[in-house]
Amino acid sequence: MSTVAPVDRRSRRLALGTAAVLGAALVVVIAVITPWEVLAAPPGGRTPIDPAAAFTAEQVARAEDFARALRPASLAALLLS
Repeated sequence: MSTVAPVDRRSRRLALGTAAVLGAALVVVIAVITPWEVLAAPPGGRTPIDPAAAFTAEQVARAEDFARALRPASLAALLLS
């Protein structure tokens, strides 16, 4: 039968320090790699997408009805959180 020795304070401090250093390294890598510039406007400017180009009028109406039905619940969840 084997017994496991209790973890001493030095081991816990070492584990905590390692986690802190790795966490800080992760934050630095994310901050350095993330592109922070805003993308340039596409040639010809930004234009709104026409839903009728991909969907029928019935599909657009159904999607709008669905969004209208969900809106009160989503706003209530937003206000309560």
